[in-house]
Amino acid sequence: MVSESELIPYHAIHSLGEGPALILAPHPDDEVFGCAGAIMRHVDAGDPVTVIIVTDGGGFLPSGAEREAYVAQRHRESIAAAAVLGYGKPQFWMYRDRELIYDEALVRRLCQAVTVTSACWLYAPSPYELHPDHRHLGFAALETVRRCKGLTLALYEIGAPLPPNRLLDISDLWVRKHQAIACFSSQLAEQAYDRHIEALNRYRTYTLPRNIRMAEAYWVIEGNQSADKMRALYDLIGGHWQVAGVPDATWVQPLVSVIIRTTHRPELAEALASVAVQSYPNIEVIVIDAAGTDLASSAIDSEHYRFPLRVCSAGQALGRAAAANLGLDAVQGAYFIFLDDDDWFEPDHIASLVEMLEQEAHLSSLDQTLSRPVIAAYAGVRCVKHDGKDWATLHVYNEPFDTVRLRLENYIPIHAVLCRREVLTAVAACRFDQQLELYEDWDFWLQLSEHGHFLHRDAISACYRIHQGSGFGVMADEQQALAAFHVIVTKWRSRWSDRDLMDIIAWARHLERLLKQAEEQRAVAVCKVDELGLAIDQYQQTIASLKEINKDMRTECQDRRVKYEEAYVELEQSRRVLEQYQYKQLYSQQELERYQSRLKESQRQLDAVQAQLVAQHAETAQIDQQWRKQYEWVMSSRSWRLTAPLRDSARWLRDQHNRWFTALARRLWQVGVTVYRGRSGWLLSRLPFGWKQAIRRWLRQGMMTIQDGEAARPVETSNAAPLVSIIVPVYNHAEFLECCLRSALQQSYPNIEVIAVDDASSDPEVRVILERLAAHPRLKVFSNPVNQGIARTQNRALMASKGDIIGWLDCDDYLAPDAVEICLRQWHEGIVYAHSARINIDPHGQEVSRISFEHLPRLDYFAENLERMYATHFKLIARQAFARVGLFDLRFDVAQDYDLLMRIAFHYPSSAFIHIPEFVYYHRFHERQATGLQTEQQQIATTTIQHEARLRRDIREGHFDHFLSIIMLSFGKQRQTLAALESLRATVKIPHEIILFDNGSEAETVAFLRAHIDDRFPAVKAIYHPENLGPAAGRREALKQACGSWFLVFDNDEIAEPGWLEELLVRASSAPDVGAVCCKVIFPNRRLQFSGGFIHSIDDELIDLGLYDRDSEVTDLSTAVFRECDWLPIGATLFTINPAPFLHEGYPNVFEDAGVSMALRRRGLRLLNSPASWVWHEHFLFQTELDMEDRYVRSRYDPQSMLTSIASFYAETGLIIQDEYVWRENDLFTLSRDQLKQLLKKRRCVA
Repeated sequence: MVSESELIPYHAIHSLGEGPALILAPHPDDEVFGCAGAIMRHVDAGDPVTVIIVTDGGGFLPSGAEREAYVAQRHRESIAAAAVLGYGKPQFWMYRDRELIYDEALVRRLCQAVTVTSACWLYAPSPYELHPDHRHLGFAALETVRRCKGLTLALYEIGAPLPPNRLLDISDLWVRKHQAIACFSSQLAEQAYDRHIEALNRYRTYTLPRNIRMAEAYWVIEGNQSADKMRALYDLIGGHWQVAGVPDATWVQPLVSVIIRTTHRPELAEALASVAVQSYPNIEVIVIDAAGTDLASSAIDSEHYRFPLRVCSAGQALGRAAAANLGLDAVQGAYFIFLDDDDWFEPDHIASLVEMLEQEAHLSSLDQTLSRPVIAAYAGVRCVKHDGKDWATLHVYNEPFDTVRLRLENYIPIHAVLCRREVLTAVAACRFDQQLELYEDWDFWLQLSEHGHFLHRDAISACYRIHQGSGFGVMADEQQALAAFHVIVTKWRSRWSDRDLMDIIAWARHLERLLKQAEEQRAVAVCKVDELGLAIDQYQQTIASLKEINKDMRTECQDRRVKYEEAYVELEQSRRVLEQYQYKQLYSQQELERYQSRLKESQRQLDAVQAQLVAQHAETAQIDQQWRKQYEWVMSSRSWRLTAPLRDSARWLRDQHNRWFTALARRLWQVGVTVYRGRSGWLLSRLPFGWKQAIRRWLRQGMMTIQDGEAARPVETSNAAPLVSIIVPVYNHAEFLECCLRSALQQSYPNIEVIAVDDASSDPEVRVILERLAAHPRLKVFSNPVNQGIARTQNRALMASKGDIIGWLDCDDYLAPDAVEICLRQWHEGIVYAHSARINIDPHGQEVSRISFEHLPRLDYFAENLERMYATHFKLIARQAFARVGLFDLRFDVAQDYDLLMRIAFHYPSSAFIHIPEFVYYHRFHERQATGLQTEQQQIATTTIQHEARLRRDIREGHFDHFLSIIMLSFGKQRQTLAALESLRATVKIPHEIILFDNGSEAETVAFLRAHIDDRFPAVKAIYHPENLGPAAGRREALKQACGSWFLVFDNDEIAEPGWLEELLVRASSAPDVGAVCCKVIFPNRRLQFSGGFIHSIDDELIDLGLYDRDSEVTDLSTAVFRECDWLPIGATLFTINPAPFLHEGYPNVFEDAGVSMALRRRGLRLLNSPASWVWHEHFLFQTELDMEDRYVRSRYDPQSMLTSIASFYAETGLIIQDEYVWRENDLFTLSRDQLKQLLKKRRCVA
């Protein structure tokens, strides 16, 4: 039973394939309606694309000026659409519309086009289409693919659905396809083709996943399948060639009559189909009803057949010869050919034979001396038999013509020969001998040979079906065959001359010699076979003995290998221990020498300092004595006592003034924000542009100043010990949980908080324990509503913690009472990661083993832990490390701590790590231990973590698979541009280029850049454009010059932090569907500008573009989360594909990043953040002086240009961005939704 997936695809593909593509369009517009998506995929892959528009597209218009103008307009439309699709300019073959004919000339021209373009893919309309031009071109394409080797055909649909075997996802290409369709205004004025094609492409997603919104359907046929597919097509639709209103053609080629004798075999339809598919256009078909029944009404639809078809019947059953003669009587063509009802022609069979005879006739007319005329031509025939799946070739008839051989045997099948009609009207007219029950066709060939010569075409172009009861080698019986042979010889012996008989005898002798030679060769071959058989037997015996020897040797080798491997392991272990001991001894000796040297230097410095202190102490004592005398004199004076009330009053007034001034400033700022964002804010739109921007800047700076002021307000300093947060992720293990929590709560270290997060434990006893301990002042308890995994649970605990140092405790382990206190004794400035020794215990708390890492070198934590993680329990990690490298990555839910360690070890030196040799952590082994149950997952995650760690290291060392193009746009900010380039030079080590595109800066800025940048930065290619194109178009022009495979857009007022690029590239390499990754961008006041973007949907059409972590402190751990984003700001963002096609003038100053993001998402690509990629943004709000500030602000915040950007985004996505500033400045709040849409449609500018 056939499944649904065998009838139609249930998954989409991104591309049909790669390689040069030749696209055939019957009319201007078909190339876009049918296969624009495939064209764009080929263009994106860099494949050469050639589009041929076959007819002029003139429709029903008569010849004249009006038709010429209409044709020219349609050509211009196709050229405009070609520019949208990006493939160049189409070719126009100018066949007349609705008069395209599938014939040999068209097929040969198509084959020539395939050769010239070196095409691997041929796109053509489906033969299921209703328009005759579509159908004829589809069959011409099928025949082209059959003849051309290595070519694949992709049939597309427009006006009638086809049965597809490929569905191409064009969701990300639909906007461009729709733009290309819009170019055909002449056709859209007549019919809503844009809606029809949209409906068709949307319908094709019926069997596809929900996220695929548009798809094109194709029937892809490999070249070796084309002949079978063509026959299958004709079984279905081969008869429907005539279309109402299309006049019959007047042919210049001679008419060919095809005679088919039939006894109503079921294969008759296939034989007729093979005639209908002939590339020769002028054919008549004569069907002889040899059974004598009413064949016309039961089996043949002559009314809808491609060629004229007549059925002839004698009203009674006829023999083979009589039926053939009835066909000859009905011939009207200049040529005739027979076809049995169970055989078939290849499409070029008749055309090639007619061409041979016509050429010969032309040569004969030029040379009257030729002796024998040519009266027939024949081609090779393949005898085939169907084995259930494919057609197997049993024999091939393709021998050159030999008159003598023809007298001895019939080696030419009947449907191989095309004959001139003159043989039927000559004096000795050729007829089939009705006295012959067998060999009637052989007798007919002998008659023909009396009239002239046969031409042979050395090619196979017909098939002879072998099946039970018919075909090659099938005879009634041997006696009947001999009798028929005797009749033939008796009939022709009297007609053969002595010379003819001598030729026959000579041929027979030649055959006898050949037979004798063959027998001799066969005898020699038999001897050789016997000898080879004996040799094979000997070889087999030798091989068997060698196999036994090999088996024994393999067993011995395996035993030796096992022993060798065991010895090698022992040796390797001993070697490592020795090396570690030697290395540690050497290191200890070097450390001792360094410490002794430092001690001597410190002693020397201490002596010098002590001497200075003695001198300073004596001087200070003398000054102190003098000051005390003066102080006592002032304090005891009458004037000091009398002025005391005045001093107190002045101090009080100063305090009150500062408080009132601060409160007043805050209140004014709050009122300003309220007015700016409130309903009365429209009044601001009436102010001059400079005033409005000054107000926006004051409000923005005021917000930063007040927030920073609150953060920087003096606080009472304390010498208290740092707060330590002990995090306990909880999932079941109730029998061990209380012991675990109490060991944390009862730590001897005083400044502790314990944070327990229950990850939806299935054991109800866990909740009972947590509720019982929840009142403890040191404990904070949180619960996940559903199980979220260890990484997400730990991240939640981190964001809820307050500690400067974070400790980690599993819920089935416990700590020694003074664990934290012991560890912090060795914690000092510069340490970010401490790890202790541990005791392994069994479920009952009994000690199993002790693990310490004192014997390890611990000189390079990155390299050593890359091989094997040892920096484990008890872990204490500085809070700042999480802010710097990011929280736990949810991808590694069973090895998340290893990933974190490798990131910290990469970004921090090994001196920031410390090993605590004391045994303060008790690690419990038991059957339900999480790490034991997730070994396979852990191994997979570990492999990925190690791969990414090595990738970070390789990038730092200058190795990466992709060449990186960095795009920097400059418009003013000359000194910041220089600083940005310096930061890139210091942090980018991999092969790269920097394209600096100056976007119309003033002469002073350009002169500065030329003086300070040109020739000083080898990787920089500077382009100085005379005009300001805007950020989107400027970046697009810069990207056109890019040579990279990955692209990084970096603003010219940004400074890169070391390690930023390594994390950015690793994040982008984490999955094949990553389209872009953005950095964490931070203002100079250590508050975030963004770490990605999100979209807030106000309703189905209205959205607000938000920024993740905007204005959050950089130390806030919620800013260090790994996340997938809705959109990405374009500054400091990496793209894995070139975003140039999505950048255009429709975004003159803003929102181009949102447009690019949505385009990537339509392609099925994901947008990610990289929390460890820090980039500092020297925003103009933080600059006291800025060159070209006024021009920059006016171009950046022009409300009319911003409105155009919103309109372009709406045209591309159907979504409207609600931005407060743009809406107020353009009075959009006062418009209804319909009015707003109309305004946006007028303002849109989409590339």
